Amino acid sequence: MNLLMFELRKIVRTNLFKMVLLSITVLLISYFIVVYLNAQNVIEQQNISDQNTISSNEERINELEALIENGQLNEEEEKRFEQEITLLEEAVNKAEMRLSGFENDDWEQVLSTFIENDQKLIEQEKQLNGNTQLIEACSHWKVI
Repeated sequence: MNLLMFELRKIVRTNLFKMVLLSITVLLISYFIVVYLNAQNVIEQQNISDQNTISSNEERINELEALIENGQLNEEEEKRFEQEITLLEEAVNKAEMRLSGFENDDWEQVLSTFIENDQKLIEQEKQLNGNTQLIEACSHWKVI
């Protein structure tokens, strides 16, 4: 045991060991800095995407409402446009919720909107393909 402690002390006192320890520390710190900067970049890109979604959907809503107000549409087209308006308003509301969640650091709100979108995509996939394996694998996802 004494021999082992003696050898460990010799190793710790060498310059090579100190350089390796310093290199590992610098590597870990730089890794966390890169991950943090990447996360900030992803958040900024998501904010820009949500702002673009809001503006483009609001423009489309205004166009559809103007078409409906003209009164030159038949009932079928009017119903289709009204359904499209409700879907666009839903998308605008979710994008606004995500933006407010990012601004207020309310990550539960942000993640819940993403989870809701994923659940809708899973349901659509189930309806289209009848594939239940993906749904069963993802059924445990919940916002805590």
